[in-house]
Amino acid sequence: MTNLDTFEIFWKAYPRKVAKQAARRIWVRIKPDAELLEKMLATLDAWRDCEQWIERGRKYCPHPATWLHQERWDDESPCKGTEAKIKLFPITGKMCSERGCYMPAVYKNTSGSYDNYRCTHHLPDKVKLQYE
Repeated sequence: MTNLDTFEIFWKAYPRKVAKQAARRIWVRIKPDAELLEKMLATLDAWRDCEQWIERGRKYCPHPATWLHQERWDDESPCKGTEAKIKLFPITGKMCSERGCYMPAVYKNTSGSYDNYRCTHHLPDKVKLQYE
């Protein structure tokens, strides 16, 4: 896998898609190996749904070039503990996708070929850990 291939993996995972060329230049300079890429992706996964990064249309999520330049993958995530968990609210007009469940949906999963909506009782375990 080339350095630019690994950049595309990073770019796909990064939640704020701005200044791609600047981020690519820094990526080429850093030349992250597989271990560092894995650490970066794990850190992004921890930060992606933090209130600080979601608030105001990801206004407080740094540009990817800044994140790379400042080696932000070494930062501690503010999402530790229950105080950083995101509250779930009903999605207007959507019901849980589970057969026979008529509860209002609070979570939308778009990772499959179609959207799945879930109520609080049918949330996947991985999701339950992130939300209250």
